[in-house]
Amino acid sequence: MAFSRDGTILATGDAGGTTRLWDVATGRQLGALRAPGSGAVNAVAFSPRRRILATGTSHGPDQRSAQLWNLATHRRLGLPLATGGAVRAVAFAPDGKTLATAGSDIITRLWNTETHGDIGATPPSNLGFTSVVFSSHSKREILATAGNNKIRLWDVKGGVLRQIGAPLASGNDAMNAVAFSPDGKTIATANGDGTARLWDTSTHQQVGAPLMADTSGVNALAFSPSGNSLATAGAHGIVQLWNIALPEGKYLAAAACSISGRSLKRNDWNTYIKSEPFRRVC
Repeated sequence: MAFSRDGTILATGDAGGTTRLWDVATGRQLGALRAPGSGAVNAVAFSPRRRILATGTSHGPDQRSAQLWNLATHRRLGLPLATGGAVRAVAFAPDGKTLATAGSDIITRLWNTETHGDIGATPPSNLGFTSVVFSSHSKREILATAGNNKIRLWDVKGGVLRQIGAPLASGNDAMNAVAFSPDGKTIATANGDGTARLWDTSTHQQVGAPLMADTSGVNALAFSPSGNSLATAGAHGIVQLWNIALPEGKYLAAAACSISGRSLKRNDWNTYIKSEPFRRVC
């Protein structure tokens, strides 16, 4: 499911291949979208600047598994996109001119939303891709993809994808979903080992300890608009909210002392804070 940019419309997809549009204020159904012969609707996304909806479905008869829809007429725009496999995730670039699709196909593809042409793709991933998302807060178009148990960041320019730095990896467990924080500085990953993890997008290093969310795996997650909270949805059907805000200024030292219960020893200081002379903080 997905909300429109202004929050007034909710789009939901079902196993029967139908996407329904709902008025959030009244709960009334506004219409239903169905592509002939398509399989289950696995993903939906609203364009940020135009009244267009993208849907990703399981295999149809022609192996074309992504569609673009005009929300004013509830009609499909042109032919389906020839993705070559079931689509599990769809995402629009911030300007709405590019759509990314990912799924059982071994590559993530980029599409021109005006011409519906294939304009670029990532290198193959043996396990396919489970999630794809654009950063909405960046001077560059940054795309994150989840696949092969790793998250990769891509600089997207004119359909050419250049990988940024090393992949983000936390072990052998699958990464089921990825989300950018509103300011684009942090990535959250939903992992098959039951954790959600936070990553610094500039250093590609993990931030803090993993959040132990669900022993059977975390399937989805989302940041709050402020970026101070993270919601996780686990395989056991439990949704949890996490306070991930970092204290600032004079409160930072107090928070660190509260967590650690002691000052850093000289050896610790030399390992983690090499740029400052040793001092007793707590």
